[in-house]
Parts: sequence; C-alpha cells; structure tokens
Amino acid sequence: MTRPPLVCIAATIAAAIAAAGCAGYRLGSSLPRNVRRIHVPMFENRSSEPLIEADLTREVVNAIQRDATFEVMRPDQPADAELKVAIQQFLLTPVGYVAGRHGRADTYRLTVIASYQLVQRGTGKVLSQHARVHGDTIAPVVGDLTSSKLAALPTAAQELARDIVDKITETW
Repeated sequence: MTRPPLVCIAATIAAAIAAAGCAGYRLGSSLPRNVRRIHVPMFENRSSEPLIEADLTREVVNAIQRDATFEVMRPDQPADAELKVAIQQFLLTPVGYVAGRHGRADTYRLTVIASYQLVQRGTGKVLSQHARVHGDTIAPVVGDLTSSKLAALPTAAQELARDIVDKITETW
C-alpha cells in the first residue's frame, strides 16, 4: 500500500479550506430568477439642481439595456419589479484653481448622489436597495459654470448608472 505524497494531501486540504471559505457566496444576481422585467419611472429629484432627472433616468435605462440582465418595460407593459430612484444631492466641488487668481476655480468635481429601491410589483417587497449610490467626474470650466455643468453631467450620469446597475445585477 502506497501513501499519497504529502504535496497531494496538502493541496487537497487547501482546496477544501478554500471551498469552505466561499460557502454561502455566489456570483450573479441576488434577485429571484423570476425578476427579469423592470420598469424605471422618472427619478425623483430632491437635489437643488433642477431638470437633471430626465438625463439621469435615461442613462440608467440605457445602462440596464446594455447589461442585458433585465428587460426595461414601458409603464403600460407588465413588469416584475420597479426601480425607484431618488436624486439626493448634486454637488460641485472646486478641485483646481487658476494660477495667480486667488480663489477662482477652473476645475470642479461634479458628484450626483442618489438612493434606490428595487421593489417587486404586486407584493411591494424590496428586492434591493441602497441609501447611497453616486456618480462623479472632474471637469474643467468651459465658458460659464452652467454650461460646464451641462457638459459634465453625462459622464457623472454614466458613473451613477454603472453604480446602480452593478448593485442590482451583481453580488457575492
């Protein structure tokens, strides 16, 4: 009777420990398998920045469609769940200044902070929620500040959309 080499025994024990360490974790969505069709109503804008909800809603819908885990449904179509998003804050923080001009910013960080709930239709059960999701970008001031905010918003919206979609589609 031959004994297995010590290396094989050690490898087997290491594999068993690694597998046990991952017990209870899984890759993929934590949502029930029957949730595949989502309705995304216009976001609620609680921030001080007017008229950003349409752009942010559109970008999240586009991100969900690109991900292809879920199908986005119109309000008149049946859906398994509804993604309710509230825009909490729209922040502009100066991060760069004009040399020689004390206090005049030429670069800003634009941050959009929101919260969301993914609610199962029919039961009202909350399937996923986060009190803080965000998107941000750093942008130079080009022309006036209002034009600069409008130019930077799409990038921040994409980051916000990525954060939301990642949270509802992927989990360990």
